[in-house]
Amino acid sequence: MIPPSDWAPDGEHLDSASLARVCVPTCLDELQNLRKKVISTCDEETDLIDKVNVYPASFIIDHYLYQYDASCRVDK
Repeated sequence: MIPPSDWAPDGEHLDSASLARVCVPTCLDELQNLRKKVISTCDEETDLIDKVNVYPASFIIDHYLYQYDASCRVDK
């Protein structure tokens, strides 16, 4: 886990050292594997994060995967 002290002042962006620790293939692999487990284990109709706004169980992991893609994208 990246400690809050490594975050940028706005609390949402990681600094360079933290990005170097997070932006590795194993991190992406683990997130993808966790998403597969959640999808195969949870029922999309009944296992909801918020019954008012109806978020599927994979919602938080999907958010992390999106942030990984946005934060770790590199020009080639």
